[in-house]
Amino acid sequence: LLLVEQSVSADVGLAEAYARIERFARRLVDWRQFHIWRLDESRLVAVWASGEGLIDPPRSETDAGRDVRALALRTLAPVIVNDARRDARAGR
Repeated sequence: LLLVEQSVSADVGLAEAYARIERFARRLVDWRQFHIWRLDESRLVAVWASGEGLIDPPRSETDAGRDVRALALRTLAPVIVNDARRDARAGR
């Protein structure tokens, strides 16, 4: 995690910082899609997606994973989905 902090605080552009976070996250978690969301006023927008990179302009929130994101925002805590195929929250 220290490496993530160092890569984000290094003198690199936003797209490169997000790419570094994605590479480090892959070492920690087995995932198929990686997104970075930003809260703009009262709505979430996607600013990074694996396979796409930096999303400019940011894209509006989609239905996929909406329940998980809403729960994380409501509780201000990480939401762990152990198996997205079996957890109904991950599908919406």
